[in-house]
Amino acid sequence: LLLYYEIEPTLERLREFQNYYIEQLPIELERCTGEVLPGVIDRLEEVHQHPDVHVGLLTGNLEQGAHLKINHYGLQHYFAFGSYGDHHRNRDDVARDALDRIRQQFGEQIQSEQVWVIGDTPSDVLCAQAIQARSLAVATGVFSREELVASSPDLLVNNLTEISLLNLLFNSEY
Repeated sequence: LLLYYEIEPTLERLREFQNYYIEQLPIELERCTGEVLPGVIDRLEEVHQHPDVHVGLLTGNLEQGAHLKINHYGLQHYFAFGSYGDHHRNRDDVARDALDRIRQQFGEQIQSEQVWVIGDTPSDVLCAQAIQARSLAVATGVFSREELVASSPDLLVNNLTEISLLNLLFNSEY
């Protein structure tokens, strides 16, 4: 954003922007009329109950901002770990960090192809590819199905009501 508005992106300005964002985010969340998208809670509940499935949050958001958002919508208890955009400049590095955290927390034997990245942007699909994980693109965001298809996800759905994540995770023929 700083570059977009032709503001020199110094470390001090970046910190000021981040602090202001975190200060204003709770106010904006209270004002917004957003809601959890169809199928999200059902799918989180589905995998939350399974002892062999571990759900993490991989996001380009600031860590504190991501926590504010998932807490606002009551989703925080579904995520065992997270990897955040303010820890790395590049989304692919956020994905690499997430994979490292998975292996540290759940075992080095975890293979990248056992990991699914679920998201609604081409960046989500591309960061999955960067770590050789699988990707499920969900066409509920600002990107069209065509834009998501162009990023070559392993699977594309309109929303999460169309799929069982347990079938996806444990059925090799998704």
